[in-house]
Amino acid sequence: MSTDRPLRILVADDHEAMRMVIGSVVTNRVSPLAPIEYFGTGDDLLMGLLPERGPAGLLSLDLSMPGFRRRLALLKAVLDLAPRLPILVYTSNDSPLMMMRAIDMGAMGYVVKGSPFRTLIEGFESVLMHDRFYDPHVDILEAGKHRWWSLSPAERDTIVALARGSTITELAKERGRSYKTIAAHKYNATEKLGITNNTPLAMYLAGEGLSFELDD
Repeated sequence: MSTDRPLRILVADDHEAMRMVIGSVVTNRVSPLAPIEYFGTGDDLLMGLLPERGPAGLLSLDLSMPGFRRRLALLKAVLDLAPRLPILVYTSNDSPLMMMRAIDMGAMGYVVKGSPFRTLIEGFESVLMHDRFYDPHVDILEAGKHRWWSLSPAERDTIVALARGSTITELAKERGRSYKTIAAHKYNATEKLGITNNTPLAMYLAGEGLSFELDD
């Protein structure tokens, strides 16, 4: 007989009532024998992912929690510590662009808190099977048509860095590229996005629902 114990399941949310609801779903509908650990801040979660705490089998992650890192910066920090951990993002942020970005970064699933309860259960079931899960109540197909995705990675990185306040000269020095190369990335990106010279880049990102790209 196998004596292997189920891997712990992590529930990260800054609202205690929500943590208890998610824990109840896990116990009653997902994995009744797995030990559950709860975290109310991003910093506590990252401590719980340190190697000496042992492996985990699944993480339910709210992206809007108190702590040094938030939103996609928190997701990146989690993935840096546990790159193979199946993650179900369970958040109030219903931005299709956010969902696409989170899945692209390495989250296995994404469910919006305003969706029917059954969607959360389906999300857990899919993620445990290592299958990607997109909340069907979020229009991800429409998000995929956004001009942001027509940019190359270098162009997106340049726009984000400039929106954070860096200059072309600073970026060229940091990245070991010429001024002309960085300027070309900016020019090409703004042309594709239809941004005029007098439009602040941070304002553009916020207006398009892309402010999460500024998380660091």
